[in-house]
Amino acid sequence: MSDRESRSCDVCGQEDDHPRHIIHAAATHPVTGEPLDLSIVRHIDCCRDAGCPDGSCHVVLDHAGSKRGSALIKHLEAKGDEIRGLMNEKLAAEGVEV
Repeated sequence: MSDRESRSCDVCGQEDDHPRHIIHAAATHPVTGEPLDLSIVRHIDCCRDAGCPDGSCHVVLDHAGSKRGSALIKHLEAKGDEIRGLMNEKLAAEGVEV
């Protein structure tokens, strides 16, 4: 049994524990002042196909090839540092300080 949290993808609607891109967004309710979580949760491939806002899903999937689901989890666990390095290079090339 996986210790990974099962979540629903905001693009395809499938609920599972596959890798996600979580785009954090928050606001305050205009009447009550309560905090609102407006985060978007997408499978990495769904996010890429929907137009990943920062391009990170492209980097991950370019590195992982056709791996999805548990195969992608294993790939990310094994190659995470290498992929983070590629993302940092991409950000630096775009002028983003890393």
